[in-house]
Amino acid sequence: MKNLIKSALAGLAILSTLGMTATPVFAATSVYTPTTIPDGTVIFGDGNAYNTNHANILANLSIIQKEVMNNNHIWVKNFVDSGTIGNTGAIIDYNTGETVPISVLPAIVQYVNAVTVPVASRVFSNPDEVHSTEGGSNIVRLTGEDTYGNPLPNCTIYLIPNIQGLWITQVNGNTITSDVNMGTTSSPSMQTVNTPVPLFSVANAPAYDSVSITGLSADHLQTIPSIALTTGDDGTVSITLVDGLVVYVANSSSPTATNGYAVDPGTGITAKYLTFYSDLAGTQKIGTTILYWTGR
Repeated sequence: MKNLIKSALAGLAILSTLGMTATPVFAATSVYTPTTIPDGTVIFGDGNAYNTNHANILANLSIIQKEVMNNNHIWVKNFVDSGTIGNTGAIIDYNTGETVPISVLPAIVQYVNAVTVPVASRVFSNPDEVHSTEGGSNIVRLTGEDTYGNPLPNCTIYLIPNIQGLWITQVNGNTITSDVNMGTTSSPSMQTVNTPVPLFSVANAPAYDSVSITGLSADHLQTIPSIALTTGDDGTVSITLVDGLVVYVANSSSPTATNGYAVDPGTGITAKYLTFYSDLAGTQKIGTTILYWTGR
């Protein structure tokens, strides 16, 4: 949960209000107070409280982002961070890391243990076949549709990272950027830079492990990426795909050597499918785009 809150905080400057609606699983007559909500709950200043398992699901990042945008205060009940906090019922101020009295919490408006997330039955890709050369870029517009073929707003589309050399550089025309350490592990220097998302495991790993921008959230970029796209109010999301000559910040993992820019030369792609799924595990296929990237 804390990782996603950090991602939400890092992406505040580029977020827009999203339309996903959290649905309480308890009846309206169920009354929760700061003393009766379960341990492992994140509480926002507006009185909305979330089970940390709910808040830590990649597909729910947009909801947490919206809460962070709308609230200056965030607390966690009995959140254990590196083993330093473990007393049952402790209220932790997320911004300061300090234990605070339970009296500082607002009245609990709703406790959310689950969320209703629209699930697309299929994804329509435009174009459905991409032809390019290494170093070239192409925009693919995805439309999530329900069983009747209607565009589905705010649905999550997952990508499985299995195409060597392919990166996402923009979402809905916005370049993906993040705060990245351009210094060393012992002397960090955070700077806002372009942070393209690889659709493969990069041998020379990026210096950033996660990114968040409206329409996309990605994690584990230094190992095996997990990537989720979210459609907008019109049921669509556009991604810019690039293979070859992609510039990114590589990770030195050194206390003395600074992180620096690297260029991924790209890999030729012949009739490979970029597949879209309705689940993170990649078991429910809902669409494809076939790709051709020829050598320069």
